[in-house]
Amino acid sequence: MSVPTTIFIDTSIFEEMGYNFEAASIEAFRQIVGTEKFTLLMPDPTIREIRRHIKDKAAAAVKSLEDAARRAPFIRKLENWPLYDTNPLILKNDIERIVTRDYNSFLAQFNLIELGYHGVDLQRIMNLYDWKQPPFSDRKKSEFPDAFAVSSILHHQMSNAGPIAIISKDKDFQSVCNQHTQLMYFPSLATFAEALNRGDQRVENVLRALKHNDDELREAINEQFKELGFYVEADWDGDASDAEIYEFESIDYHVVALGEDTCAVAFNAEVIYTAHVSYDDYDSAVYDGGIAYPIHRISGTAQDKASISGIIKLSISGDESVIQEVQGVQIDQKDFTIASYPDEQY
Repeated sequence: MSVPTTIFIDTSIFEEMGYNFEAASIEAFRQIVGTEKFTLLMPDPTIREIRRHIKDKAAAAVKSLEDAARRAPFIRKLENWPLYDTNPLILKNDIERIVTRDYNSFLAQFNLIELGYHGVDLQRIMNLYDWKQPPFSDRKKSEFPDAFAVSSILHHQMSNAGPIAIISKDKDFQSVCNQHTQLMYFPSLATFAEALNRGDQRVENVLRALKHNDDELREAINEQFKELGFYVEADWDGDASDAEIYEFESIDYHVVALGEDTCAVAFNAEVIYTAHVSYDDYDSAVYDGGIAYPIHRISGTAQDKASISGIIKLSISGDESVIQEVQGVQIDQKDFTIASYPDEQY
């Protein structure tokens, strides 16, 4: 079966990217699908969920700024301080408009079909709920929006012959696809992009080379990881330094673009990292007039986990059997919050 040209992208994909439509993985995906007009299905529950997530993230961003100003009032004096002479509600709306604009730009590259509730089989959905069948499960019972979305996609498929690609990190969507031969599951934009290139033997050659030895790639990812932002959850005014990847628990590669002697490889990895943290211990602080006066400062090495993704550009040999050089690494995520305590063992 060929790769479908009709696709559905679940909100979990946008969540992973933090709704940053300039992320390296999304840019690579846009370059590939831009060569052909794909059809994107947008069920109404998904549209509503994305809009709600954008609103929530805009509100959370403003709250983070307000919290930072309360902890460090002097930053209000910055000339470019986002809340300087600006109502928080206005700033929230501005952020929401920016993200929505980028989201609409992403949608514009597709032949967009919005799916309503015509053809949604409510009785079947309730049976799936009773039987705890995907997208319902013991882990997630209240997945009615996903159930409505799946039902509308299936109705569209039956009315319009041809397979549909379901791109989602949600394993319940994978279970749904396993039950329907015309639904093809892809866990990421990168896996879908790679599938479009699967007819090119060079893709297999590069993947074989990566499987043989990817030490240089892991080292390059770590070097770029060290340059990202790290914050201490226990005290946002705390210091975090010397972060580095301690261990790759897992890493997957997908070839998303090929040139004459270069290629772009998307990666998804689960990592354990360490960082030196130092921050005031507010649990033992003395309070006077509502102002906290910390007595102790906590300091040490913390260990935490993170999910990272991005794009690696490589130079390759003429027969694609050797990775000659890592030319650059872009990580989609820009910062991480360290939730663990110093010297806490994972």
